[in-house]
Amino acid sequence: MITAGQHGVLVEQDGDLTATRVTAREGGERGVLIAEAGRAPLNSCEVSADGRGGVRIKSEAPVFVVNCTARGNAGGGLVQARVGDRCP
Repeated sequence: MITAGQHGVLVEQDGDLTATRVTAREGGERGVLIAEAGRAPLNSCEVSADGRGGVRIKSEAPVFVVNCTARGNAGGGLVQARVGDRCP
C-alpha cells in the first residue's frame, strides 16, 4: 500500500509501469498520475481518499485500467486529460 505524498503513483514522461493489486490512498493530489507519453497497465488496483482525484491520465500512449476501484477521492475517479485513439 502507498499512502500520503503528492501522488501515490507517478508515471513520469515516457515512463513505463505495470501495477497489479496496488493500493494508493490519501495522496495530496492524485492516487495515480500518468504523465505525457507514460504507459501503464493498472490491474486490480484500489485508489481512494486522494486530495484531488483518483487516476489522471495525461498520456496519449496506451493505458489500461482493468478491475480497478476508485472511491472516496475529492475529484473524479478516472480522468482522461487528453483524448487519444485508445479512448475517443
